[in-house]
Amino acid sequence: MFQDQRNPVPPTTSDASPAPAPLPGHDVKALREGLTAFLAFCAASLYFLRPIAALWRDHIAPDPGDPLFNLYVLQWGGEQIRRGLPSFWDANVFHPLDNALTLSDHLFGPAALALPVSGWTGSAVAGYNFLFLLAFALSGTTTYLVLRKSGLGPTTAALGGAVFAFAPYRWEQASHLQVIFAPWVPVVLWSFDRLLARPAWRRAALFLAFYALHVTAGNYLAFMIHFPLLALLVNRALDDPSRARWGRPGGRASLAVAAALSVAVLALIFLPYWQTHQQLDMERGAAEYRLFGASVPAYLTPSRTTAYFPVVEPALRAAMPRFEDEEWFMEKTFFPGVVATLLAAVALLTGWRRHRRAAAPAQPGSRKLALGLLLAAAATVFVIADLYTVGLVEAPGDLAGHAGWTYALLAVALAVPALSWLALRWRWGLDLPLRWEAMPVWPRGVLLGTACTFLLAFPVVFTPLAEVVPGLEGMRAPGRFYTLTLFGIAFLAAHGLDLAMRAARRRWPGARLARAGAWIVLALFLAEVAPAPFAWHPVPSQAELDPVYHWIADPSQEVGAILEVPITRGPHEAWYMHSSTLHWRPLVNGYSARETEFHELIRKSCCRPVPSVEALGYLRSAGVTHVVFHPMPRDGEERAAFDQWVRQVSNGRVEGLDVAYRDSRGTVVVDLAARPGTADG
Repeated sequence: MFQDQRNPVPPTTSDASPAPAPLPGHDVKALREGLTAFLAFCAASLYFLRPIAALWRDHIAPDPGDPLFNLYVLQWGGEQIRRGLPSFWDANVFHPLDNALTLSDHLFGPAALALPVSGWTGSAVAGYNFLFLLAFALSGTTTYLVLRKSGLGPTTAALGGAVFAFAPYRWEQASHLQVIFAPWVPVVLWSFDRLLARPAWRRAALFLAFYALHVTAGNYLAFMIHFPLLALLVNRALDDPSRARWGRPGGRASLAVAAALSVAVLALIFLPYWQTHQQLDMERGAAEYRLFGASVPAYLTPSRTTAYFPVVEPALRAAMPRFEDEEWFMEKTFFPGVVATLLAAVALLTGWRRHRRAAAPAQPGSRKLALGLLLAAAATVFVIADLYTVGLVEAPGDLAGHAGWTYALLAVALAVPALSWLALRWRWGLDLPLRWEAMPVWPRGVLLGTACTFLLAFPVVFTPLAEVVPGLEGMRAPGRFYTLTLFGIAFLAAHGLDLAMRAARRRWPGARLARAGAWIVLALFLAEVAPAPFAWHPVPSQAELDPVYHWIADPSQEVGAILEVPITRGPHEAWYMHSSTLHWRPLVNGYSARETEFHELIRKSCCRPVPSVEALGYLRSAGVTHVVFHPMPRDGEERAAFDQWVRQVSNGRVEGLDVAYRDSRGTVVVDLAARPGTADG
């Protein structure tokens, strides 16, 4: 990774003595090795996710909130694919909103992958858990293969794959399939760099295939990956041989077609989101960026599943006083583990030593002082911004409570000394401290992309860019850039182990001892990051859903849009969404990070203890035909008022309403169209 291209060293790998060939491209040996790696990562994932092998058909983990929501999205996508995609974006929730699926991740690609498993098993939950397992096993495998293509041996590549697949952050994000399902990240970056290095039709097709798989998997990672892709493009543009190949006729054509098709795929995915964004004016704000953005303490925050978390938790809470509940750990658990951190540090320090420039020409003391002060000023502003993010300092005066303006001013204060430092070095004829031109191009691109995503995760960088970069303003969790940063950490950790093995071989000749040490390091990493068993929650099949949903699904019933009560903003709404997969009727209810104005209006005006006349008017105007009242805790007065209202509706004493369904569980369905007759379940 860190060899000087102007004084090359014969390539070696961690796992064999001198200079075995890189992984073959398309032969039987390569396929066998890839399959072996996949099975090994599957075995590790099965162990970490135990007892998934026994519960995969009818349970989800780690909670019944976001996983149940994602299960609904997968079922919606699968149903649309079976029907030929007649109205993919118009999910049946959040009625009467158009393009309701754009309120969250679409998961189209994962839905297509899960469809055969769901069809074969007859269980949508089985399809979800297939993706859940694949999110870890396939992520490790693709990272392994990319690292093998980068010249590393099997053991070091396995360590890198394990870091990307099983890092603590991914266990914390286990309820967010759209975040952990990132197996295409390594191969998208690698195939793009290969295309830029030597444009060709075959390479363009390979990149487009992986790119399409990635951008159809979910919004956050689909959007965020374009920043490291841009870094790879800039990196190759600085490489003369690569740039020269772009001018060849075949190279220009393949690059142009790849670019055009990528834009087309991106437009298909993000145009509906842009339309909803414009319609609802649903920009995120700096307050959310502050809450869900990265901070320096986040890179020291281990997973709650690690053995040493209870030891460091008091110090972490003291360092981040703004975060009082437990959920903040999910978005701010960036510590990749002691083993991965040490190995990545070895790689960075070795790279610095190999590629730092020789002593610069003598400069006047005033120039050295100016450059030092500028760097100190930039570092100080960054620290102040980080202290503001975690809540140890607050903005003064009129800026208090205005996170957007605070971050904007801090960003300017950070950019001025940093850019001045660069400008002065250029004016005084000083090169950058590192000899970037001497580094191998692909690893250099990975480091540039990693640096880019690392910085973008911090609100002081993200917030001002969100004002000028289309799409960023719709993302409330800048910290999720860490998923892409994690690939860079895995890349560095694998190369750090490679460097350690080379040093071991120089001191103790022979490959066996070094290889055994590498396996021990891999085992230590897996032991360190192994999570405690998840809680698994039962999910009723469609046949097991409450009888009211079977009544709604009956084609003979003239049921249009429905509202289910109680209506909340919490994950309980996801149960209504899951139940709607039996009938697919339009549903006012919905669960998302966003809430529509109509949903908020109905939630606040209906229905404790009974719907008001105004609320009924709102519902009728939106085309809602039935309201489903589920049994729920009520105090004595509420219970009496509700029961009296139901009796009045049943007796025809409330104009425009009728009880259409009632069962022994206490569920009541009120028909807003006032057709006579009562159905008893």
